[in-house]
Amino acid sequence: GGRSVGLLFPRMEFWNHITQALVLTTIFGAVLSFVVYEHVIKNRRHRPSTSRAVGCATILACILFPYAIVFLLDVQNLVVKFTLCASPALFMFRTSEAMHGFSPLGVERSLHSYMAHYAVPFEL
Repeated sequence: GGRSVGLLFPRMEFWNHITQALVLTTIFGAVLSFVVYEHVIKNRRHRPSTSRAVGCATILACILFPYAIVFLLDVQNLVVKFTLCASPALFMFRTSEAMHGFSPLGVERSLHSYMAHYAVPFEL
């Protein structure tokens, strides 16, 4: 016998879930970037204890967010779970760099530029 070879088309449901996960984490990042800019970056010199407390709370939110979304949406696919976890891990590092004053040059000039830096899960 001969062997037959077939072509499987991608399931659109999977790609819809990936897109939804990326949009959800980007919205989460936009909200966090606003909080970090207003309460961590602006208060870093004048109220360092408040700045650190808000930064630590933001990092805790980044840790808990993927668990909550996976539980609430009953996500089963490992790739979608990874997509939901990757951006919050990046947000933890970006919060830490904001807490300690190590954000890249220029991103702290305005809220808009900081949100673009923080919420987008890739480098601009």
